[in-house]
Amino acid sequence: MTPQFRSALKLVGRLLLVLAAAALWTAAFPAPDRGAACWLALTPLVLACRGLGPFAAAGLGFFFGVVGGYGIYSWLFGVVGFGLHHSLLVAAAYAPIQALFGFGLPFLRRSRLPFVLTAPALWTALEFAKGHFGFLAAPWATFAQSQHGNLPLLQIATLGGEAAVTFFVALGGVALAEAIGRRSLRPLVLPAVAVALAHLGGALALRFGARPGEIRVAAVQPAALYEEIVTTPGEKKTVQRLFAGTREAAAYRPAFIAWPETAIQNMPRRPELETAVRELTDEIRIPIVVGTSVSQKFLIKGAEMKTRVRAFNSAYLYRPGEAPEGPYNKVILLPFGEYVPLPWFPWPRWLVHMTFDVVPGRDEGGLFTLPDGTRLAPIICWENIFSSFVRRRVGEGADVVVHLVNLYWFGRTEAPLQHRLPSVLRAVENRVPVVVASNLGPSTVIDGWGRIVGDEPRLFAPGLVTASVPKGSGPTFYTRFGDVFAVLAILVSMAAAAQGLTRGDPTPSGRQLAERPGRAGGRRRPEAV
Repeated sequence: MTPQFRSALKLVGRLLLVLAAAALWTAAFPAPDRGAACWLALTPLVLACRGLGPFAAAGLGFFFGVVGGYGIYSWLFGVVGFGLHHSLLVAAAYAPIQALFGFGLPFLRRSRLPFVLTAPALWTALEFAKGHFGFLAAPWATFAQSQHGNLPLLQIATLGGEAAVTFFVALGGVALAEAIGRRSLRPLVLPAVAVALAHLGGALALRFGARPGEIRVAAVQPAALYEEIVTTPGEKKTVQRLFAGTREAAAYRPAFIAWPETAIQNMPRRPELETAVRELTDEIRIPIVVGTSVSQKFLIKGAEMKTRVRAFNSAYLYRPGEAPEGPYNKVILLPFGEYVPLPWFPWPRWLVHMTFDVVPGRDEGGLFTLPDGTRLAPIICWENIFSSFVRRRVGEGADVVVHLVNLYWFGRTEAPLQHRLPSVLRAVENRVPVVVASNLGPSTVIDGWGRIVGDEPRLFAPGLVTASVPKGSGPTFYTRFGDVFAVLAILVSMAAAAQGLTRGDPTPSGRQLAERPGRAGGRRRPEAV
């Protein structure tokens, strides 16, 4: 067997390991939603990168990001006009996160800090960075979100947020890779103890956690597809479903009833619809949280005065016998969906084929108050994936988070199921219930421990959900102090990488040179593991 053939076989073996890692990462999310697979996702990837230099390992990391991203984000192909060229741009935007992970591994191996600690810290730091990357920020499909069903582990989020959950999952995968690579169980011992203690502490929190006063809540799921929304008969049918579902939910006497995002188009500028909603609220004597798109006209100053229409993605609270409260205008807009980022940049027409003028709201205030004093924090669409944003809303004094969402753009895909996962994390992080009012489903009620206490299991079908749930129990450590754990992971990974840089060339050839006998004593330096 020639050296070239052996090298080719090794490359194929590494690529197969990366494909296995991507398959495990994909399998951890809906569908098939096997969260346990995420504990193993980093194992084949770390093994594939073992012994490589930073650039070769970065290439494998990029390959992992592209293949795994295609599996997780396949629902994007449900968007009309979304094609292969768009998906390649998505991969190019986010796969560098995984490439940086691969790039850093050789440096971490040369650090004096334990690799089984620093590699998970690096993964955690990069995941956190992905959620703070300007208009490209998108903390979707994190390792923590795959654990939405692992309630004991999720409780660590009250201390360290989403980053802490991600770290423990990454710790398990890296420790197993090291045990296999070193053919020893020693790398598994301390990580196994840490993971076990995290689960034990979470189980105790679930068993003995305080239970504040309960509130009954409800959400209506009209299941209106895009082709229905854009036609007058379809919109009429949607309104009928909303009203019928609201009257049905009222029989359970909830404290409020939530409608999805953009349940009614431009309602404040359509007096007949607003009057109908007011009358419905007075009839059932229950407040309604209404999601609606809103447009407002304004004048632009300049050489030529002209009128434009600016849209807001909004929520209002309609209370019996009172003027509506609000609006809360969506703060974090969807790039290329609600606005065009960097408007001065000449985006190609095949990428941006229309212009947008949705206006963000203010990142402060916007809480709704029920007649009994309960305070609601509305969030709209993908605002639920940004943990620091929801933390600030809860920190303003919210007792319940109301998540309004509408994903009809993606058709009959798994997008609604994946989109619900971050809301579970937001509930646990802040010990506050989250009511998910989804147009297509699954509309859900989540308590402050991440348990789904009410669910409309049918997707793409009209329905409703109602349940009694404890109110928020007060600010958690995470609510008060934020992403301390994520910052610690960043510092640890940077310190380890910097130390690795000072210890010589991390490529295989550089390591071999470092291990040659020195002038004094002729002793070899052991390879760092």
